[in-house]
Amino acid sequence: MHNIINSSSKRMIKLMEILVTDESESHLISNIIKKMNISLNTIIKDLNKISSYVSETEGLYLLLEKNNSIINTNLTFETFFIIKSKILLDSMSVKVLLEFIKHPYNDIKYYSGKLYVSNSSVYRRITTLNNYLEAYGLSITNQSGLYYINFESEYEYRRFVTSCLLEIYGKHVSSIIPFELISFFNNRLKKAYKKNLIEIIDYFDEYFFVFYFISIDRETKGHHIKKLNNYNEEYIPFSLNEIKSLQQLNVNLSVERLHVIESTICINHYIISAIADSDDILNLKGYIDNLFLIFNLPDFSNEKDYILTIFTDIYVNLTFFKVPLTFLNQKCIFFTDKIKIKHPIFYKKIKHWMFSIEKDLSLLFSLYESYLIYHIVIAMPSILNYYVDFPIRIVSNVSKEHAEFIKSEMLINFKKDYIHFLNVSCIDKNSFNVEELEKNTLLLSDFNIQYENVILIDEYPNLEKIKKALIK
Repeated sequence: MHNIINSSSKRMIKLMEILVTDESESHLISNIIKKMNISLNTIIKDLNKISSYVSETEGLYLLLEKNNSIINTNLTFETFFIIKSKILLDSMSVKVLLEFIKHPYNDIKYYSGKLYVSNSSVYRRITTLNNYLEAYGLSITNQSGLYYINFESEYEYRRFVTSCLLEIYGKHVSSIIPFELISFFNNRLKKAYKKNLIEIIDYFDEYFFVFYFISIDRETKGHHIKKLNNYNEEYIPFSLNEIKSLQQLNVNLSVERLHVIESTICINHYIISAIADSDDILNLKGYIDNLFLIFNLPDFSNEKDYILTIFTDIYVNLTFFKVPLTFLNQKCIFFTDKIKIKHPIFYKKIKHWMFSIEKDLSLLFSLYESYLIYHIVIAMPSILNYYVDFPIRIVSNVSKEHAEFIKSEMLINFKKDYIHFLNVSCIDKNSFNVEELEKNTLLLSDFNIQYENVILIDEYPNLEKIKKALIK
């Protein structure tokens, strides 16, 4: 979606990302100008536009103060997505795409009239949108001058529309689905998954709600999806109250068609079960076992199963459906940004581990990097502190007591970063030998030792230098 919006919209989104990542209510405009490499006039213009969006949401504020030198705002990660949604919905390319989804098979004059733009403006957006749609195996085409989104599979088209709407609206699906229907979908899916002993990942709730909603619309308009011939899960009967509730919400589909919709929602688990013993899935299991070894984690089977389910679900999407679920990654991107800053050692290790999986299976798991890292961390929070056990040795040219003094100075000077130095031992130069170089992750010395994992301490230890060495 980011690729189809104009440069102004991209800048505003980037600007908001900086504001919410900073975790402060006050921000110097001069610092943001340096980060974004844009002029003061441009940033003021963008901020005024963002402020107009912010003012539409009760309780939010974004203010320019002290002669436009400081920004004060209470934007958070959650409210960021509300404002981002407004920016996307204001984008002409997004407006054109939504018109093709909602009202296909119309001529260019219809779309230009609906959006109050010229015919040439719509034509330009079609070219941009086709570049975007290519990744989904879709294209905007026309037949006898009537334009529509061309696709091969009704199921994959519904997945695309679902992913597209979630990317635009984020978690706030109530913007497009009546609350009563969300409640109905939630109850139905809980019953279906409980009956078939399937666990549903919380992060997919909104996806299934939107998919169900889109499916009802498509089925009502006569675009039927095929029933799975070998689908062996149990269908859940509809109660009279459920049927009555649907009728009150103007949903007039047969129970048979509703059951077909629900079977397509369970298809991920169905495919996962069918390929559970395939070589790729066995390889994934091996990599997850290795993950626990790399980070010295206890062998918890529940956590392993959870992480395997997450990775297998992404594997199924990459292998079978080809539809990029961009909204999954976007929901976790701020979380991963914090991980990069606060836990760089963990981040580098996990990236290297993920790259090994990509190389072996020839699948781009990195498309879902933030989503996967998020679930690994919430499954095993202790994974972030694995480097606490890294052995660090301080070697003094004077005495062991001097090495102990250097250690105590570190703990004082580094304050909250003391966690990097919980497994530290001290020796003098006379006790030092070559084996020390192999046994320890890092050596800090007040005399020069020619080895890659040795840091020479001058007058004071440098925390950033030590962190970089640990990351290597």
